[in-house]
Amino acid sequence: GDGSKIPAYYTFDIQGSADMGKLSDKLKGFRLSLGINNLFNKYPPVDATVFSDPPADTGLYSPYGRFYYMDLKYKF
Repeated sequence: GDGSKIPAYYTFDIQGSADMGKLSDKLKGFRLSLGINNLFNKYPPVDATVFSDPPADTGLYSPYGRFYYMDLKYKF
C-alpha cells in the first residue's frame, strides 16, 4: 500500500425485546424487538486507497449510517 493507516472504527448497536403475551393473553406467542444499528451515525473511515464514492471500504463497513429496525415474531 501507500503506507497510510486507517483509523480505528467502532459503532454501537442497541436492541430491546418484549414478550407481548405479558401485556395481554391475546398476544401470547408474540415477541417484539426494536433496535438501532450504528446508534451514533458514525461514517466509516476514509481509505486513501479506495477510489470510489464513498471513499471507504464498503465491503467491510456499511455506508448507510444509522439504521432503525423492528422485528415481530410469533411462536406457536
